[in-house]
Amino acid sequence: MKNFPNKNKSVKEPPVVEAKVWICVNEQCSGWMRAEFAFKEEPECPLCHSAMSLGVKVVPKIS
Repeated sequence: MKNFPNKNKSVKEPPVVEAKVWICVNEQCSGWMRAEFAFKEEPECPLCHSAMSLGVKVVPKIS
């Protein structure tokens, strides 16, 4: 018998913060990365190699 999570238990959501991110400018691509983890001052999208622009996203907090 498989152990499935109890649906009645509440799932604790991780804490979130607003973070600066690089967002792909290509409308067909959903690529983005946290600005603090970019290796270049103006990175290119790792998925489609398009340009990226700075923005803000609500993301899980990293300790």
